[in-house]
Amino acid sequence: MNREREQRLRHLDRFVALLGLLAFLMLVLRHGFPQLSVPRPLLLAWGVLLPIGFFLESLTRLLWVQNPWRYLRLHPLRYIILLMILLELSGAAAWSAAQTAPSGAGEILNRRSVSFTTGELYLAIVSLGFAGSWAQGVLTANRWLANRRIPVLALPALTFAAAILAGTALLALPGLHRQHISLLDNLFTATSALCVTGLSVYDIPAALNPAGQTVLALLIQVGGLGTMTILGSMALWHRGMITVGERVAFSELVGGMKLTETRKLLGTILKVTLLVEGFGALAFWLLWRGRIDHALLKGAFHSISAFCNAGFALFSDSFASFRSDPPTLVVLMLLIVAGGAGFPVLANLNRAALSRVIPWQESLSLNKTSRVVLLWSGGLIVLGTVLFFADGWLNGTPRTWIEALFQSVTTRTAGFQAESQLRFGFLGLTAAIALMIIGASPQSTGGGVKTTVVARLFRRIDPRDPLSSSRWLITSKPFRVALLLTVLYLLTGLGASALFFITDHLSARDALFEAFSALGTVGLTRDITPTLSPAGKWIDILLMFCGRVLYPVLVMRMVRRRPAPDPVPWT
Repeated sequence: MNREREQRLRHLDRFVALLGLLAFLMLVLRHGFPQLSVPRPLLLAWGVLLPIGFFLESLTRLLWVQNPWRYLRLHPLRYIILLMILLELSGAAAWSAAQTAPSGAGEILNRRSVSFTTGELYLAIVSLGFAGSWAQGVLTANRWLANRRIPVLALPALTFAAAILAGTALLALPGLHRQHISLLDNLFTATSALCVTGLSVYDIPAALNPAGQTVLALLIQVGGLGTMTILGSMALWHRGMITVGERVAFSELVGGMKLTETRKLLGTILKVTLLVEGFGALAFWLLWRGRIDHALLKGAFHSISAFCNAGFALFSDSFASFRSDPPTLVVLMLLIVAGGAGFPVLANLNRAALSRVIPWQESLSLNKTSRVVLLWSGGLIVLGTVLFFADGWLNGTPRTWIEALFQSVTTRTAGFQAESQLRFGFLGLTAAIALMIIGASPQSTGGGVKTTVVARLFRRIDPRDPLSSSRWLITSKPFRVALLLTVLYLLTGLGASALFFITDHLSARDALFEAFSALGTVGLTRDITPTLSPAGKWIDILLMFCGRVLYPVLVMRMVRRRPAPDPVPWT
């Protein structure tokens, strides 16, 4: 009986994957090619057949699973979608009536508009069903790779590369542009968004329409969470079936000292992301309403961009026009710091805070890694603030303490600008490059060498580090690993700077700044990026990919130990 039920559910998986693909294609046709005239039969499928299909699939799956109530509790999103389908079916009936109504029936036409808006919203969400099936397919492909002795940690590089190609194809749709954009520039933007860098070769608000900006925000969100987090969440949401080998990979890439902790951490990552970004969007809306058009939508975009440390802005001057608006800068900085702290640290902070607030829970303290991250992050922010303030005083371009603080926070991987980077002198430029090299913390949305790697150069920070009879730190293996990682990172940035000399004839300071900004996924620029040659753009693309994907995987592979498998199945 169980085997027959599983077979039925597999057929449903294929059915929902097909429906999800059709829904995705309809969204692409509607918004990617607005000049196309969509035939009436396709509109009928859009308004009626797809909703009915998803309606039947959701109900059938609930009837066929072994424990319907448990499934409903674990997959509430499916039935929120089901509610949307019910609402849309009533809207589709209104749309059908509008086909025979007089052309002047304004109320019915308004219903038709609402119906189509609702339809596009729920079809965009329900495509997650297709994404869940796709995630299962990718994990199956990973099993095939693992059986051929290909490292399991090659999966992030492969999925990021595939996501970049898909993002490039989406951004190339003519319906997302206000002006012509070359394929290389679309590839550059997709890489910058998914690698949460923020470097751009064109003015985002001038080049992309609202649909294009929405796609860009989605790419930033996927890049900020990471493809492994997305894949793990989709797979768990879809069926919850992941092998032990994949659990090891998720644990190494996402975090968690034990494999059973990784599943909880995946859930915590999603909850914290939604909570923090929701707070940011609301705060921006409250600050900007009445002053900026579409304040809530723009607030949501910048909240995603700030928490993911991406640095993309819908203002042509980034945040330079907000230099005299401290509340906006403070909200932006809080989002940047939260995203750069790292998901394990946020989860640890969340647990420790709840244990102090809830009286019947045992009080928990922060673990050593979290304390090191917070100490180093706070120290670097203070040091950077002092240096940038002094730079303004020395160069005759005085800046307030809030402006110096903002530059210190954004330089460590966020990439928003409250003033042009050309206004900084030698001290400010040196401080910026140093902060970009150090970067954010492991398993965060930021880049750089990572605070914990740099901290290992000065002290033993991990209780799992092997004890040594020598008092010299240089004799410990963690120090040697951290030194090797730092040297490799510096050599990569210096090598790219040399290439910028050849391809674009940049000065030494501009080449170093551009190289470490791209490698550290920072996104700050001395007005160089838009003027780069095609070869220079390719160098930036490779640097962003290395900084976001290859280097973090190398760090986690060399620094973290592989956890032992849990005796309890992860289901």
